[in-house]
Amino acid sequence: MKKVLILLTIFLISCGSEEGTYDLHHPAEEVNGVSLVDCLVSKGWENIPTIELRGERVHLIFDEPFDVERYDVLQEECLQELHDVASQSEEEGTEAVEEIVVLETQKKEENSGISEEDFDEYIAGLEDYGAGGSFVPIPLKLDDFKPLTESGNCLSDDVTVIEPREYIYLLIEAYWSTREDMTYGYVSENGNVTRNGPFATWNYEKLVAINSQYILEEFDEFFIEGGPRIPEEGYTIYWNDYETLLKSLCSIKKDNRGYLEMIMSTQELISWGQLKYSWHLSNWERFDYITTGRNIIKPVAPHPGLEVYTKYIATSGVIITAVDDVPDEAVLQAYDSITRMLSKRPDFHQILYDGYARMMLFWGDGFNHGLPEWEGEEIQGGFAGGFTGGSTANAAWQCYPGNIDRGGDPVIHELVHQINHQVFEVTNEVYFYERIFNYAMDAIEKGIYSTDYEQQLEEGVVQDMAQFIGEYWATTNEGMAMNKAGFKNSHDKIDWVKENDPNMFALAERYFPTEPWDYCSEVEY
Repeated sequence: MKKVLILLTIFLISCGSEEGTYDLHHPAEEVNGVSLVDCLVSKGWENIPTIELRGERVHLIFDEPFDVERYDVLQEECLQELHDVASQSEEEGTEAVEEIVVLETQKKEENSGISEEDFDEYIAGLEDYGAGGSFVPIPLKLDDFKPLTESGNCLSDDVTVIEPREYIYLLIEAYWSTREDMTYGYVSENGNVTRNGPFATWNYEKLVAINSQYILEEFDEFFIEGGPRIPEEGYTIYWNDYETLLKSLCSIKKDNRGYLEMIMSTQELISWGQLKYSWHLSNWERFDYITTGRNIIKPVAPHPGLEVYTKYIATSGVIITAVDDVPDEAVLQAYDSITRMLSKRPDFHQILYDGYARMMLFWGDGFNHGLPEWEGEEIQGGFAGGFTGGSTANAAWQCYPGNIDRGGDPVIHELVHQINHQVFEVTNEVYFYERIFNYAMDAIEKGIYSTDYEQQLEEGVVQDMAQFIGEYWATTNEGMAMNKAGFKNSHDKIDWVKENDPNMFALAERYFPTEPWDYCSEVEY
Protein backbone atom coordinates (compact mmCIF):
# COMPACT_ATOMS: atom_id res chain seq x y z
CA MET A 1 0.00 0.00 0.00
CA LYS A 2 1.46 3.33 -1.02
CA LYS A 3 1.45 6.09 1.53
CA VAL A 4 -0.85 8.90 0.49
CA LEU A 5 -0.06 12.45 1.54
CA ILE A 6 -3.28 14.16 2.54
CA LEU A 7 -3.53 17.92 2.24
CA LEU A 8 -6.07 19.39 4.63
CA THR A 9 -7.88 22.62 4.00
CA ILE A 10 -9.37 24.51 6.91
CA PHE A 11 -12.42 26.57 6.12
CA LEU A 12 -13.94 29.13 8.46
CA ILE A 13 -17.63 28.94 7.70
CA SER A 14 -19.77 31.75 9.02
CA CYS A 15 -22.48 30.56 11.37
CA GLY A 16 -23.64 33.80 12.92
CA SER A 17 -20.83 34.12 15.44
CA GLU A 18 -17.29 35.42 15.51
CA GLU A 19 -15.94 31.97 16.21
CA GLY A 20 -17.55 30.15 13.28
CA THR A 21 -17.27 26.46 12.46
CA TYR A 22 -14.09 24.67 11.43
CA ASP A 23 -14.46 22.08 8.68
CA LEU A 24 -11.58 19.69 7.92
CA HIS A 25 -12.13 17.28 5.07
CA HIS A 26 -10.31 14.21 3.78
CA PRO A 27 -10.65 11.89 0.77
CA ALA A 28 -13.18 9.26 1.89
CA GLU A 29 -11.33 6.42 0.19
CA GLU A 30 -8.19 7.19 2.19
CA VAL A 31 -9.47 8.13 5.66
CA ASN A 32 -11.99 6.44 7.95
CA GLY A 33 -13.48 9.35 9.90
CA VAL A 34 -14.59 7.23 12.87
CA SER A 35 -11.15 5.62 13.24
CA LEU A 36 -9.42 8.99 12.98
CA VAL A 37 -11.61 10.56 15.67
CA ASP A 38 -11.21 7.48 17.91
CA CYS A 39 -7.44 7.84 17.59
CA LEU A 40 -7.53 11.58 18.37
CA VAL A 41 -9.63 10.95 21.49
CA SER A 42 -7.24 8.21 22.64
CA LYS A 43 -4.47 10.85 22.55
CA GLY A 44 -6.39 13.26 24.77
CA TRP A 45 -8.16 15.39 22.15
CA GLU A 46 -11.39 16.73 23.70
CA ASN A 47 -13.00 18.89 20.99
CA ILE A 48 -15.02 16.10 19.34
CA PRO A 49 -16.12 16.88 15.77
CA THR A 50 -19.23 15.81 13.91
CA ILE A 51 -18.42 13.37 11.10
CA GLU A 52 -20.21 13.84 7.78
CA LEU A 53 -19.76 12.01 4.48
CA ARG A 54 -20.30 14.39 1.56
CA GLY A 55 -19.74 12.83 -1.81
CA GLU A 56 -16.20 11.49 -1.90
CA ARG A 57 -14.90 13.38 1.14
CA VAL A 58 -15.17 12.85 4.88
CA HIS A 59 -15.75 16.10 6.79
CA LEU A 60 -14.82 16.66 10.44
CA ILE A 61 -16.84 19.65 11.64
CA PHE A 62 -15.72 21.44 14.82
CA ASP A 63 -18.17 23.85 16.46
CA GLU A 64 -15.50 25.50 18.61
CA PRO A 65 -12.05 26.96 17.91
CA PHE A 66 -9.06 24.81 18.81
CA ASP A 67 -5.28 24.69 18.93
CA VAL A 68 -4.50 24.08 15.26
CA GLU A 69 -0.83 23.29 15.87
CA ARG A 70 -1.66 20.64 18.48
CA TYR A 71 -4.34 19.19 16.23
CA ASP A 72 -1.92 18.97 13.30
CA VAL A 73 0.59 17.05 15.44
CA LEU A 74 -2.01 14.58 16.74
CA GLN A 75 -3.61 14.21 13.33
CA GLU A 76 -0.27 13.41 11.70
CA GLU A 77 0.41 10.78 14.38
CA CYS A 78 -3.03 9.23 13.89
CA LEU A 79 -2.87 9.20 10.11
CA GLN A 80 0.54 7.53 10.31
CA GLU A 81 -0.74 4.93 12.78
CA LEU A 82 -3.82 4.22 10.66
CA HIS A 83 -1.57 3.92 7.61
CA ASP A 84 0.75 1.51 9.47
CA VAL A 85 -2.19 -0.63 10.58
CA ALA A 86 -3.58 -0.70 7.03
CA SER A 87 -0.16 -1.57 5.61
CA GLN A 88 0.33 -4.34 8.14
CA SER A 89 -3.14 -5.69 7.41
CA GLU A 90 -2.42 -5.68 3.67
CA GLU A 91 0.95 -7.37 4.06
CA GLU A 92 0.00 -9.83 6.80
CA GLY A 93 -3.79 -9.66 6.77
CA THR A 94 -4.53 -13.10 5.39
CA GLU A 95 -2.23 -14.79 7.89
CA ALA A 96 -3.57 -12.71 10.81
CA VAL A 97 -7.19 -13.47 9.96
CA GLU A 98 -6.42 -17.18 9.69
CA GLU A 99 -4.86 -17.08 13.16
CA ILE A 100 -8.14 -15.86 14.69
CA VAL A 101 -10.56 -18.08 12.82
CA VAL A 102 -13.28 -19.17 15.24
CA LEU A 103 -14.09 -22.85 14.80
CA GLU A 104 -17.70 -23.99 14.95
CA THR A 105 -16.87 -25.93 18.11
CA GLN A 106 -15.70 -22.68 19.74
CA LYS A 107 -18.90 -20.76 19.02
CA LYS A 108 -21.64 -20.32 21.57
CA GLU A 109 -25.24 -21.23 20.97
CA GLU A 110 -27.52 -18.34 20.11
CA ASN A 111 -30.11 -17.09 22.61
CA SER A 112 -28.62 -19.25 25.38
CA GLY A 113 -29.60 -22.31 23.40
CA ILE A 114 -33.34 -21.68 23.95
CA SER A 115 -35.21 -22.40 20.72
CA GLU A 116 -38.26 -20.40 19.70
CA GLU A 117 -40.40 -23.52 20.10
CA ASP A 118 -39.20 -24.09 23.68
CA PHE A 119 -39.34 -20.46 24.82
CA ASP A 120 -42.79 -20.47 26.46
CA GLU A 121 -41.94 -23.66 28.32
CA TYR A 122 -38.65 -22.13 29.44
CA ILE A 123 -40.39 -19.03 30.82
CA ALA A 124 -42.89 -21.20 32.67
CA GLY A 125 -40.02 -23.05 34.31
CA LEU A 126 -38.72 -19.82 35.85
CA GLU A 127 -41.62 -19.65 38.28
CA ASP A 128 -39.64 -21.64 40.84
CA TYR A 129 -37.06 -18.86 41.20
CA GLY A 130 -37.24 -16.68 44.30
CA ALA A 131 -38.24 -13.02 44.28
CA GLY A 132 -35.60 -10.50 43.26
CA GLY A 133 -35.31 -8.98 46.71
CA SER A 134 -34.43 -12.35 48.21
CA PHE A 135 -31.85 -13.24 45.55
CA VAL A 136 -28.69 -14.77 47.02
CA PRO A 137 -25.86 -14.86 44.47
CA ILE A 138 -23.50 -17.73 43.83
CA PRO A 139 -19.97 -16.29 44.02
CA LEU A 140 -17.73 -16.81 41.02
CA LYS A 141 -14.68 -18.90 41.96
CA LEU A 142 -12.15 -18.41 39.19
CA ASP A 143 -9.41 -19.95 41.30
CA ASP A 144 -11.14 -23.31 40.89
CA PHE A 145 -9.78 -23.29 37.35
CA LYS A 146 -6.16 -24.24 36.75
CA PRO A 147 -5.10 -22.02 33.83
CA LEU A 148 -2.01 -23.99 32.80
CA THR A 149 -1.43 -27.71 32.45
CA GLU A 150 1.70 -29.76 31.81
CA SER A 151 1.00 -29.83 28.08
CA GLY A 152 -0.97 -26.62 27.49
CA ASN A 153 -3.71 -24.62 29.15
CA CYS A 154 -7.25 -25.20 30.35
CA LEU A 155 -8.58 -24.74 26.81
CA SER A 156 -6.25 -26.95 24.79
CA ASP A 157 -3.21 -29.21 24.99
CA ASP A 158 -2.30 -28.49 21.37
CA VAL A 159 -0.72 -25.05 21.79
CA THR A 160 2.39 -23.25 20.53
CA VAL A 161 4.57 -20.92 22.59
CA ILE A 162 4.37 -17.35 21.29
CA GLU A 163 6.23 -14.16 22.16
CA PRO A 164 4.29 -11.74 24.41
CA ARG A 165 4.30 -8.92 21.84
CA GLU A 166 2.85 -11.18 19.13
CA TYR A 167 0.23 -12.38 21.60
CA ILE A 168 -0.76 -8.83 22.54
CA TYR A 169 -1.25 -7.93 18.89
CA LEU A 170 -3.57 -10.90 18.49
CA LEU A 171 -5.59 -9.68 21.48
CA ILE A 172 -5.70 -6.17 20.04
CA GLU A 173 -6.91 -7.48 16.69
CA ALA A 174 -9.59 -9.57 18.40
CA TYR A 175 -10.74 -6.72 20.62
CA TRP A 176 -10.85 -4.03 17.94
CA SER A 177 -12.42 -6.22 15.27
CA THR A 178 -15.17 -7.11 17.74
CA ARG A 179 -15.66 -3.49 18.78
CA GLU A 180 -15.95 -2.39 15.15
CA ASP A 181 -18.24 -5.26 14.08
CA MET A 182 -21.32 -3.62 12.55
CA THR A 183 -23.35 -6.79 11.93
CA TYR A 184 -26.18 -5.35 14.03
CA GLY A 185 -25.02 -1.72 14.06
CA TYR A 186 -26.19 1.39 12.23
CA VAL A 187 -24.42 4.33 10.57
CA SER A 188 -26.43 7.47 9.87
CA GLU A 189 -26.05 9.77 6.87
CA ASN A 190 -24.04 12.11 9.13
CA GLY A 191 -21.62 9.32 9.98
CA ASN A 192 -22.92 8.85 13.54
CA VAL A 193 -22.51 5.25 14.65
CA THR A 194 -24.74 3.19 16.93
CA ARG A 195 -23.14 -0.13 17.78
CA ASN A 196 -25.11 -3.11 19.00
CA GLY A 197 -24.54 -6.82 19.21
CA PRO A 198 -23.35 -9.63 21.50
CA PHE A 199 -19.86 -8.14 21.75
CA ALA A 200 -18.91 -10.05 24.90
CA THR A 201 -19.79 -13.33 23.21
CA TRP A 202 -17.91 -12.42 20.03
CA ASN A 203 -14.92 -11.42 22.13
CA TYR A 204 -15.03 -14.69 24.02
CA GLU A 205 -15.11 -16.74 20.82
CA LYS A 206 -12.10 -14.94 19.34
CA LEU A 207 -10.14 -15.11 22.58
CA VAL A 208 -10.83 -18.84 22.85
CA ALA A 209 -9.61 -19.26 19.27
CA ILE A 210 -6.36 -17.43 20.11
CA ASN A 211 -5.70 -19.14 23.42
CA SER A 212 -6.51 -22.58 22.05
CA GLN A 213 -3.57 -22.12 19.65
CA TYR A 214 -1.01 -20.13 21.61
CA ILE A 215 0.49 -19.96 25.07
CA LEU A 216 2.97 -17.69 26.83
CA GLU A 217 6.02 -18.78 28.79
CA GLU A 218 5.80 -17.61 32.38
CA PHE A 219 7.05 -14.15 33.34
CA ASP A 220 6.41 -11.75 36.20
CA GLU A 221 6.10 -8.70 34.00
CA PHE A 222 6.94 -7.85 30.41
CA PHE A 223 7.38 -4.47 28.72
CA ILE A 224 5.45 -3.97 25.46
CA GLU A 225 7.08 -1.33 23.28
CA GLY A 226 4.94 1.29 21.55
CA GLY A 227 3.47 0.72 18.10
CA PRO A 228 0.20 0.77 16.12
CA ARG A 229 -2.74 0.80 18.56
CA ILE A 230 -0.24 0.57 21.40
CA PRO A 231 0.63 3.64 23.51
CA GLU A 232 3.71 5.32 22.06
CA GLU A 233 5.51 5.17 25.41
CA GLY A 234 4.80 1.44 25.75
CA TYR A 235 3.49 -0.28 28.87
CA THR A 236 4.01 -3.29 31.13
CA ILE A 237 1.87 -6.42 31.18
CA TYR A 238 1.64 -8.75 34.17
CA TRP A 239 1.38 -12.52 34.40
CA ASN A 240 -1.57 -12.28 36.78
CA ASP A 241 -3.73 -10.64 34.08
CA TYR A 242 -2.83 -13.39 31.63
CA GLU A 243 -3.79 -16.08 34.14
CA THR A 244 -7.05 -14.28 34.93
CA LEU A 245 -7.90 -14.17 31.23
CA LEU A 246 -7.32 -17.91 30.86
CA LYS A 247 -9.34 -18.72 33.99
CA SER A 248 -12.24 -16.56 32.84
CA LEU A 249 -12.30 -18.18 29.39
CA CYS A 250 -12.36 -21.64 30.93
CA SER A 251 -15.11 -20.57 33.36
CA ILE A 252 -17.22 -19.22 30.50
CA LYS A 253 -16.67 -22.40 28.51
CA LYS A 254 -17.88 -24.49 31.45
CA ASP A 255 -20.60 -22.36 33.09
CA ASN A 256 -20.97 -19.23 30.92
CA ARG A 257 -19.68 -17.11 33.81
CA GLY A 258 -16.69 -14.78 34.01
CA TYR A 259 -17.28 -12.20 31.26
CA LEU A 260 -16.43 -9.20 33.44
CA GLU A 261 -13.08 -10.74 34.38
CA MET A 262 -12.45 -11.64 30.73
CA ILE A 263 -13.11 -8.08 29.60
CA MET A 264 -11.10 -6.39 32.34
CA SER A 265 -8.06 -8.67 32.05
CA THR A 266 -8.05 -8.23 28.27
CA GLN A 267 -8.25 -4.45 28.64
CA GLU A 268 -5.30 -4.53 31.04
CA LEU A 269 -3.26 -6.68 28.65
CA ILE A 270 -3.87 -4.40 25.65
CA SER A 271 -3.71 -1.16 27.70
CA TRP A 272 -7.23 -0.16 26.64
CA GLY A 273 -7.55 3.62 26.52
CA GLN A 274 -10.57 3.78 28.85
CA LEU A 275 -8.55 2.40 31.78
CA LYS A 276 -7.31 5.93 32.48
CA TYR A 277 -10.79 7.31 33.12
CA SER A 278 -11.87 7.63 36.73
CA TRP A 279 -15.19 5.87 36.14
CA HIS A 280 -13.56 2.66 34.93
CA LEU A 281 -14.15 -0.21 37.35
CA SER A 282 -10.44 -1.10 37.43
CA ASN A 283 -9.85 2.05 39.48
CA TRP A 284 -12.22 1.11 42.32
CA GLU A 285 -12.76 -1.78 44.71
CA ARG A 286 -16.24 -3.26 44.49
CA PHE A 287 -19.14 -3.22 46.93
CA ASP A 288 -20.16 -6.65 48.22
CA TYR A 289 -23.58 -7.90 47.22
CA ILE A 290 -25.76 -8.05 50.34
CA THR A 291 -29.28 -9.49 50.23
CA THR A 292 -31.10 -6.65 51.98
CA GLY A 293 -34.72 -7.19 51.06
CA ARG A 294 -36.59 -3.88 50.93
CA ASN A 295 -34.37 -2.38 53.63
CA ILE A 296 -31.86 0.43 53.16
CA ILE A 297 -28.56 -0.05 54.98
CA LYS A 298 -25.39 1.99 55.35
CA PRO A 299 -22.66 0.23 53.38
CA VAL A 300 -19.02 -0.31 54.23
CA ALA A 301 -17.01 1.69 51.70
CA PRO A 302 -14.75 -0.76 49.81
CA HIS A 303 -12.46 2.00 48.51
CA PRO A 304 -11.37 5.49 49.63
CA GLY A 305 -13.78 8.06 48.22
CA LEU A 306 -16.81 5.78 48.17
CA GLU A 307 -17.83 6.84 51.68
CA VAL A 308 -20.20 9.35 50.04
CA TYR A 309 -22.54 6.45 49.31
CA THR A 310 -24.44 6.33 52.58
CA LYS A 311 -27.41 4.29 51.35
CA TYR A 312 -27.35 0.76 49.96
CA ILE A 313 -29.97 -1.74 48.87
CA ALA A 314 -29.83 -4.68 46.46
CA THR A 315 -32.31 -6.63 44.38
CA SER A 316 -32.33 -9.09 41.50
CA GLY A 317 -28.53 -9.07 41.14
CA VAL A 318 -28.30 -5.25 40.99
CA ILE A 319 -26.58 -3.19 43.70
CA ILE A 320 -28.14 0.24 44.31
CA THR A 321 -25.99 2.86 46.02
CA ALA A 322 -27.06 6.43 46.73
CA VAL A 323 -25.33 9.57 47.94
CA ASP A 324 -26.70 11.15 51.10
CA ASP A 325 -28.84 13.76 49.29
CA VAL A 326 -31.11 11.08 47.82
CA PRO A 327 -34.24 10.61 49.98
CA ASP A 328 -35.00 7.12 51.25
CA GLU A 329 -38.27 7.16 49.31
CA ALA A 330 -36.35 7.64 46.06
CA VAL A 331 -34.01 4.75 46.89
CA LEU A 332 -36.98 2.49 47.60
CA GLN A 333 -38.66 3.55 44.35
CA ALA A 334 -35.52 2.53 42.45
CA TYR A 335 -35.58 -0.79 44.31
CA ASP A 336 -39.24 -1.38 43.40
CA SER A 337 -38.73 -0.46 39.74
CA ILE A 338 -35.71 -2.74 39.30
CA THR A 339 -37.41 -5.60 41.16
CA ARG A 340 -40.49 -5.30 38.97
CA MET A 341 -38.59 -4.98 35.67
CA LEU A 342 -36.54 -8.11 36.39
CA SER A 343 -39.38 -10.18 37.84
CA LYS A 344 -40.20 -11.97 34.58
CA ARG A 345 -36.62 -13.10 33.95
CA PRO A 346 -35.08 -14.20 37.26
CA ASP A 347 -32.52 -16.10 35.18
CA PHE A 348 -30.96 -12.67 34.54
CA HIS A 349 -30.25 -12.07 38.24
CA GLN A 350 -27.06 -14.15 38.45
CA ILE A 351 -25.79 -12.70 35.15
CA LEU A 352 -26.23 -9.16 36.49
CA TYR A 353 -24.48 -10.10 39.71
CA ASP A 354 -21.58 -11.65 37.78
CA GLY A 355 -21.27 -8.44 35.76
CA TYR A 356 -21.28 -6.24 38.89
CA ALA A 357 -24.45 -4.45 37.81
CA ARG A 358 -24.80 -1.32 39.89
CA MET A 359 -27.16 1.66 39.86
CA MET A 360 -25.60 4.86 41.28
CA LEU A 361 -28.28 7.32 42.42
CA PHE A 362 -27.73 11.06 42.73
CA TRP A 363 -30.00 14.07 43.32
CA GLY A 364 -28.32 17.17 41.85
CA ASP A 365 -27.77 17.28 38.10
CA GLY A 366 -25.04 18.74 35.92
CA PHE A 367 -21.65 18.68 37.61
CA ASN A 368 -23.22 18.61 41.09
CA HIS A 369 -24.16 14.95 41.11
CA GLY A 370 -21.62 14.04 43.80
CA LEU A 371 -20.68 10.65 42.33
CA PRO A 372 -16.94 10.17 43.00
CA GLU A 373 -16.40 7.83 40.04
CA TRP A 374 -17.77 10.48 37.68
CA GLU A 375 -16.22 13.57 39.26
CA GLY A 376 -15.78 16.32 36.68
CA GLU A 377 -18.26 14.73 34.27
CA GLU A 378 -21.62 16.33 33.54
CA ILE A 379 -24.65 14.11 34.13
CA GLN A 380 -28.26 15.13 33.67
CA GLY A 381 -30.64 12.15 33.72
CA GLY A 382 -28.14 9.30 33.74
CA PHE A 383 -26.49 6.74 31.48
CA ALA A 384 -25.50 3.09 31.35
CA GLY A 385 -21.81 2.23 31.34
CA GLY A 386 -21.94 -1.45 30.41
CA PHE A 387 -19.60 -3.92 32.08
CA THR A 388 -16.96 -1.51 33.39
CA GLY A 389 -18.86 1.71 34.13
CA GLY A 390 -22.09 0.83 35.92
CA SER A 391 -25.25 2.91 35.54
CA THR A 392 -26.06 6.35 36.93
CA ALA A 393 -29.54 7.77 37.47
CA ASN A 394 -30.96 11.07 38.69
CA ALA A 395 -33.27 9.86 41.46
CA ALA A 396 -35.16 13.17 41.44
CA TRP A 397 -36.51 12.34 37.98
CA GLN A 398 -38.44 9.35 39.30
CA CYS A 399 -42.17 9.65 39.99
CA TYR A 400 -43.32 8.38 43.38
CA PRO A 401 -45.66 9.60 46.15
CA GLY A 402 -44.41 12.96 47.34
CA ASN A 403 -42.28 13.51 44.21
CA ILE A 404 -44.56 13.80 41.19
CA ASP A 405 -42.30 14.02 38.14
CA ARG A 406 -44.04 13.74 34.78
CA GLY A 407 -41.42 12.57 32.34
CA GLY A 408 -38.91 9.79 31.99
CA ASP A 409 -37.63 7.48 34.70
CA PRO A 410 -33.83 7.18 34.39
CA VAL A 411 -33.61 4.16 36.69
CA ILE A 412 -35.86 2.11 34.41
CA HIS A 413 -34.35 3.58 31.24
CA GLU A 414 -30.72 2.87 32.16
CA LEU A 415 -31.57 -0.57 33.53
CA VAL A 416 -33.02 -1.53 30.13
CA HIS A 417 -29.82 -0.32 28.45
CA GLN A 418 -27.75 -2.26 30.99
CA ILE A 419 -29.63 -5.47 30.23
CA ASN A 420 -28.99 -4.95 26.53
CA HIS A 421 -25.26 -4.33 26.93
CA GLN A 422 -24.61 -6.84 29.68
CA VAL A 423 -27.16 -9.65 29.88
CA PHE A 424 -27.88 -9.97 26.15
CA GLU A 425 -24.18 -9.93 25.31
CA VAL A 426 -23.68 -12.87 27.69
CA THR A 427 -26.71 -14.86 26.52
CA ASN A 428 -25.80 -14.25 22.86
CA GLU A 429 -29.30 -12.89 22.38
CA VAL A 430 -29.22 -12.86 18.58
CA TYR A 431 -33.03 -13.03 18.53
CA PHE A 432 -33.06 -9.52 20.03
CA TYR A 433 -30.21 -8.04 17.99
CA GLU A 434 -31.63 -9.22 14.67
CA ARG A 435 -34.88 -7.37 15.31
CA ILE A 436 -34.51 -4.30 17.47
CA PHE A 437 -33.06 -1.75 15.02
CA ASN A 438 -35.44 -2.85 12.26
CA TYR A 439 -38.38 -2.34 14.62
CA ALA A 440 -37.01 1.08 15.54
CA MET A 441 -36.64 2.22 11.93
CA ASP A 442 -40.11 0.91 11.11
CA ALA A 443 -41.65 2.84 14.03
CA ILE A 444 -39.84 6.04 13.04
CA GLU A 445 -40.85 5.73 9.39
CA LYS A 446 -44.48 5.19 10.41
CA GLY A 447 -44.34 8.25 12.66
CA ILE A 448 -45.40 6.35 15.78
CA TYR A 449 -42.11 6.76 17.67
CA SER A 450 -41.46 10.32 18.77
CA THR A 451 -38.03 11.77 18.05
CA ASP A 452 -38.94 15.11 19.63
CA TYR A 453 -36.47 14.91 22.50
CA GLU A 454 -32.88 15.85 23.26
CA GLN A 455 -30.14 13.64 24.67
CA GLN A 456 -26.98 14.42 26.56
CA LEU A 457 -24.40 13.62 23.89
CA GLU A 458 -20.66 13.98 23.54
CA GLU A 459 -19.48 17.38 22.44
CA GLY A 460 -19.79 17.81 18.68
CA VAL A 461 -22.23 14.93 18.11
CA VAL A 462 -25.39 16.02 16.30
CA GLN A 463 -28.48 14.04 17.29
CA ASP A 464 -29.88 12.10 14.35
CA MET A 465 -31.27 8.72 13.30
CA ALA A 466 -28.39 6.83 14.95
CA GLN A 467 -29.29 8.15 18.40
CA PHE A 468 -33.04 7.69 17.89
CA ILE A 469 -32.56 4.05 16.91
CA GLY A 470 -30.16 3.48 19.80
CA GLU A 471 -32.66 4.85 22.34
CA TYR A 472 -35.78 3.15 20.98
CA TRP A 473 -35.53 -0.03 23.08
CA ALA A 474 -34.93 1.76 26.38
CA THR A 475 -37.43 4.56 25.76
CA THR A 476 -40.32 2.31 24.75
CA ASN A 477 -39.86 -0.09 27.67
CA GLU A 478 -39.50 2.87 30.02
CA GLY A 479 -42.81 4.25 28.74
CA MET A 480 -44.64 0.94 29.13
CA ALA A 481 -43.25 0.43 32.63
CA MET A 482 -44.53 3.83 33.79
CA ASN A 483 -47.82 3.36 31.88
CA LYS A 484 -48.89 6.98 32.36
CA ALA A 485 -50.39 8.99 29.49
CA GLY A 486 -48.11 11.87 28.53
CA PHE A 487 -45.10 10.74 30.57
CA LYS A 488 -43.38 9.93 27.25
CA ASN A 489 -44.07 11.51 23.85
CA SER A 490 -44.95 8.09 22.44
CA HIS A 491 -45.21 4.50 23.70
CA ASP A 492 -46.52 5.84 27.00
CA LYS A 493 -49.25 3.25 27.63
CA ILE A 494 -49.06 -0.54 27.51
CA ASP A 495 -52.30 -0.95 25.53
CA TRP A 496 -51.21 1.71 23.02
CA VAL A 497 -47.93 -0.09 22.32
CA LYS A 498 -49.68 -3.45 22.01
CA GLU A 499 -52.04 -2.01 19.38
CA ASN A 500 -49.75 0.37 17.48
CA ASP A 501 -46.31 -1.27 17.72
CA PRO A 502 -47.10 -4.99 18.14
CA ASN A 503 -43.63 -6.21 17.13
CA MET A 504 -42.04 -4.08 19.82
CA PHE A 505 -44.60 -5.27 22.37
CA ALA A 506 -43.96 -8.93 21.53
CA LEU A 507 -40.20 -8.45 21.86
CA ALA A 508 -40.52 -6.63 25.19
CA GLU A 509 -42.85 -9.36 26.46
CA ARG A 510 -40.02 -11.88 26.20
CA TYR A 511 -38.01 -10.04 28.83
CA PHE A 512 -40.18 -7.75 30.94
CA PRO A 513 -43.60 -7.87 32.60
CA THR A 514 -46.21 -6.10 30.50
CA GLU A 515 -49.01 -5.82 33.03
CA PRO A 516 -49.82 -2.52 34.79
CA TRP A 517 -48.41 -2.09 38.29
CA ASP A 518 -48.57 0.45 41.08
CA TYR A 519 -46.21 3.04 39.61
CA CYS A 520 -46.60 6.59 40.92
CA SER A 521 -50.05 5.91 42.35
CA GLU A 522 -50.81 9.60 42.97
CA VAL A 523 -51.08 10.06 39.19
CA GLU A 524 -54.20 8.21 38.07
CA TYR A 525 -54.07 8.35 34.26
